[in-house]
Amino acid sequence: MMQRIFWITALSWLVMTSCRSQANELWIEPGSTADHLVFGLRRSRGGGSVEQFGVLRVSACDGSQIGAGAMWVLSQDEHGPAIQRVTYGEAPPGYRSEQGPRPIVPGCYQAVATTGGLVEFNVLADKTIEEVEPRIRWEPAG
Repeated sequence: MMQRIFWITALSWLVMTSCRSQANELWIEPGSTADHLVFGLRRSRGGGSVEQFGVLRVSACDGSQIGAGAMWVLSQDEHGPAIQRVTYGEAPPGYRSEQGPRPIVPGCYQAVATTGGLVEFNVLADKTIEEVEPRIRWEPAG
């Protein structure tokens, strides 16, 4: 009986810890422009790679945050490798573009990773990128 309780407890712990949300950070890499926009994604800036990336969605700040309103949607294949950076519009090996990419023009944008991470940024008239404080706070469901 004790062995059965041990295994039920061990299995419950394993399920709970594997389903726990992973807090990650998402940011714009220095030197990015509208023509070459690079996102950093790690457990923290300078931290380890994100094993489960999930989906990265880039949308206009005033646009739909769900459905067809995205500028670009990138998703991880089942066995896609860990990554630390991704360039807008370019699906690395083990990932696929689900929607877009649409051209980035001057305006406000948000990028959200389903496993955690939100960045808001402005694209200026000269195509430079300015990371700004997000208007919303987002945490992965857990």
